[in-house]
Amino acid sequence: DLILQLLDESDPDLCIFAAELLGEVSAPGAAKALIKALKSPDPNLRLAVALSLGKRRETSAVGPLVERLDDEEWVRFAVIDALGNIGDPTALEPLLAAMKKNSGVIQTRIAKALGEFKDPKAYETLLDALKDFQGPALNTVVNALLKTGGARILRRLDEGLRQKAAKVLMDALKESSEQ
Repeated sequence: DLILQLLDESDPDLCIFAAELLGEVSAPGAAKALIKALKSPDPNLRLAVALSLGKRRETSAVGPLVERLDDEEWVRFAVIDALGNIGDPTALEPLLAAMKKNSGVIQTRIAKALGEFKDPKAYETLLDALKDFQGPALNTVVNALLKTGGARILRRLDEGLRQKAAKVLMDALKESSEQ
């Protein structure tokens, strides 16, 4: 109860501390209080709240988190991660739409989150995105594809993309064997 009260303090650091703590402990009413705090004008608090909701896998927070997909970039990272951690199917369509309207690092983060969904729509979006990425972003997309579609991705790719994906997979295997 005391932790929940800290979310309403005027000191932003105390609010952030409370939000982070609520991601680690079980407290009655925490989800409701965190969802309310997601509307804070303080982006650092919104970030901490989103991360905590994701850690808690709060399905009741999916709608409010989706509303934050247009937030400041660093808050969006936390929101996207939270939605991926929660894995609720109602987040899939908003994430797919966000993938199409964002670029660069945000798309890469969304690709990673989509890897948590075992849905053909996520698979198709990731497959389409494969041709637009290079380097570490490409690795993220390929890993997400493997999570959603498994080995069948290679059969669906044209020769150029198949070689690109195969290189990523071989590099990942080589890297893991060196560790």
